[in-house]
Amino acid sequence: MAAEKSMERQQEAALSRQQEALLWDAKLVAKALSVGQRTLWRWIAAGTFPPPDLSIGAKVRRWKRETVLDWIEKNAA
Repeated sequence: MAAEKSMERQQEAALSRQQEALLWDAKLVAKALSVGQRTLWRWIAAGTFPPPDLSIGAKVRRWKRETVLDWIEKNAA
């Protein structure tokens, strides 16, 4: 039981560190928006959500934390 609680605390701490990171990947952006990654990419294709701030090659896509949080603030219902 104590080991499970310790693991939960470690996972929560890891998530907190990820959210404080300056650059977010699609998985973290989708989680922040409470949508799936496929929905995130659809929104980008439709122009609803801003494209990644950083693209390296064909697979690495990152958003600035501020970009995501600003979009959430502007589009809050």
